[in-house]
Amino acid sequence: KQLQAALDILGKDGKNIAIYHRSPLKAPSAQLLLRRMSDDPRDVARELFGMLRNFDDWGAKLIWIEAPADTADWEGVRDRLQRAAAAG
Repeated sequence: KQLQAALDILGKDGKNIAIYHRSPLKAPSAQLLLRRMSDDPRDVARELFGMLRNFDDWGAKLIWIEAPADTADWEGVRDRLQRAAAAG
């Protein structure tokens, strides 16, 4: 709900913001790129770095990634996200 509220506020003023999410979201602007995250943590772990490269190629100035569940099956995804954040 908070992320959707932020998107609604950004509206047309959002400048190339990419969002990788699990919650249902709507983009009020062409400047917002939404990509739905799989519900399967193995799929997300496999596609995460490719998705980040796609966002970069699109020209994202800001990338938001919805935090995965704090459960053992999502541990690999959380680890990859921490490594990706540290590399930036």
